[in-house]
Amino acid sequence: MLRASLIALLVLAAACSPSPVPPTPSPTSETTINAIVVGADEAGDLSRRAALVPAGSRTFKPAHRGVDALADMVSRSDVLAIVDERAIAGELLDGATPRLEEQVPVARLASAPIVVAVAPRSPIADAAGLKKKLTEDASTVRFAGAEIGAVEHLVAALLVKDAENGGGALVFAAYGTVGEAATGVASGQSDVLVARYADVKALLAAGTLRALGVTGESRLPGIDLPTLREAGIDVTQTDWSLLVAPASITAARLAALRGLVDRLRATAQWADAVRAGGWIDDTTTQATTTFLGTQLSRVTGLYAELGLRR
Repeated sequence: MLRASLIALLVLAAACSPSPVPPTPSPTSETTINAIVVGADEAGDLSRRAALVPAGSRTFKPAHRGVDALADMVSRSDVLAIVDERAIAGELLDGATPRLEEQVPVARLASAPIVVAVAPRSPIADAAGLKKKLTEDASTVRFAGAEIGAVEHLVAALLVKDAENGGGALVFAAYGTVGEAATGVASGQSDVLVARYADVKALLAAGTLRALGVTGESRLPGIDLPTLREAGIDVTQTDWSLLVAPASITAARLAALRGLVDRLRATAQWADAVRAGGWIDDTTTQATTTFLGTQLSRVTGLYAELGLRR
């Protein structure tokens, strides 16, 4: 009787115990990563997303659009790169080589939502009001962002296109940094800021800027902001990120790295980091080459409309 009771207590205790946190996979020679973060400094949002994948070393290349950073990866067989849309801008607008599509995509990592914001006293009350103003006369809306050709420039162009105006109607000022662009909007020099949410969330919390919406497919947990889609704006462009390897990577190492990312994504630590970062967890190791090709095609078309590329 005592033995049966003890067994019952042990079973009950096991059932009530919290599920164990899946351990982070131990690195091996095939999964040890030395990474170059292309186009971002150590404090940038892309660098924070890059930290989702443990690396033996990380080198940050914050130069304009990460030009030539991929060449550093190609020259070393033990190095991978973490890139976003800036690598495409470097290739198509600045002629950076080697080309991104010549590399091997290992995995998509988490994406960053883009926020559209105005000054607190802006007459643009909400996202629907922005669309109305763009539909009436897009040239009266002065957009602000960090770089020409970067994701915030593309989102501004998509907002104008959604309002049934051509890319030529876009008025966009590149301030060089997100901070300077935010100051330009807060001071009234520009009307609408487009930026990564993570880069301006402190300004939003302080009331320096007022958000109209974010570009995700759906609302993000813990972020009390509507999506642009809720206002009838069909713009869902996010700042994606890719882990890429040089074309010389072996099939065995590629498979091992993809397996590492898949196992990491299944851990509680990964989910916690994504939630804390305010990111969109669209991480995958599937169809990454197709994804990159689709992005290249889409961006090339937008650049042509904007007169950035002949």
